[in-house]
Amino acid sequence: MKTRVFLFGLILLCGKTGFAQDKTVLHQSLIWYGLSVEKKLPKATSIGLKVERRDFISPARQHQLVIPDLYFTKKFNDHWEMDAGLWVFTIYQPGVAETPVNSKQYEWRPYFTVNYRHQAWKGLLQFALKSEYRGFNMPDAEDRFHDMLDTYAIRERFLLRYSYKLTPALSARAGEELHLNVAGNRGQGVFDQNRLMADMVYTFSFKESNDQLKLNAGYMHWYQPSGANHVFFSHHIITTGIGLVF
Repeated sequence: MKTRVFLFGLILLCGKTGFAQDKTVLHQSLIWYGLSVEKKLPKATSIGLKVERRDFISPARQHQLVIPDLYFTKKFNDHWEMDAGLWVFTIYQPGVAETPVNSKQYEWRPYFTVNYRHQAWKGLLQFALKSEYRGFNMPDAEDRFHDMLDTYAIRERFLLRYSYKLTPALSARAGEELHLNVAGNRGQGVFDQNRLMADMVYTFSFKESNDQLKLNAGYMHWYQPSGANHVFFSHHIITTGIGLVF
């Protein structure tokens, strides 16, 4: 009995010292503004352009800028779709809202996505796997092309999202996306971030054409390591977007 009590006490002591690590979570509020244009092409294909600005709310300053996001999409049937594209990021360092910007860093991110959609629970269930190559240059590089792929990470993103039509024009969506690093020399661990998201999408269809104007607004919670030991970012994000499909 004494031996069992000793072992139990030892386990508790180890849990408090060796295995349990205190962590600091920095909560920050942001707003994202997105614009997109997509052109439909023959054979169920399309090309598109997106831009996105990501700002801290308080204190107000830029966080990231995505110009451009160029992509090509191929739809195979009602379930399967694939796309490939390139994002170019401007990252305003550091990633702490209270600290003024002291440098800029560029990221080149080619990506490839496989999407699967299926009717479920009177709505639409989406599974997506996105593979990304993230190439970074050093902060304050001469230009965005200088040593642009020297530091890199290969990341896999797993998205699960459910959408439900409230009316023919208005849909509600909710989902989660897990990001994992699988290779690279950037020095980060396997877990990169996790996102929980919910939004509303309104689709305005133009008469006598297949053109559509889409408006979306929602909330995202973005949780990720900061790069410092046991320090994490908890981002609370208002997401907005306007998209034209023609």
